[in-house]
Amino acid sequence: MVNEGDKSLYLYFIIDGFVRCFLIDEGNEITTQIYTTKDFVTSFESFLNNDFSKENIQCTSDCTLLRISKDEYQRLHNEVSNWSIFCKSVYEDQIMRISERAYSLQKLSASNRYEKLLNTQPQIALNTAVKHLASYLGIQPQSLSRIRKSIK
Repeated sequence: MVNEGDKSLYLYFIIDGFVRCFLIDEGNEITTQIYTTKDFVTSFESFLNNDFSKENIQCTSDCTLLRISKDEYQRLHNEVSNWSIFCKSVYEDQIMRISERAYSLQKLSASNRYEKLLNTQPQIALNTAVKHLASYLGIQPQSLSRIRKSIK
């Protein structure tokens, strides 16, 4: 969908499937967000500012997506009176996701981070590859496997 260094040309709405955002640091992939049904996804900074993406975005399953180009987005902004209100809610949701993830990584134990994800977004916890989920939770895949075994 988007590679680091490319411009994000579309805003996507996920009808079905899973999408992850990740960074590459010294050859290691670090999953920063995981999205699923009814989520919007793009490299927001790139899409909104017509800048180069600092992240990669990829589907991790078969996905059904709707997309809107920057030009279509701008046209809606100019022609639909409530479009900016709608967009504000999407951006606020993104800010809350980022804030919640930062809090969880700083304050919760690895098992509490997994349990919280399992309770709030079980579809992501149960349908994401272990290596991507572990990266998202800030732990090693082996640790996630041990945590999963202890919860069952």
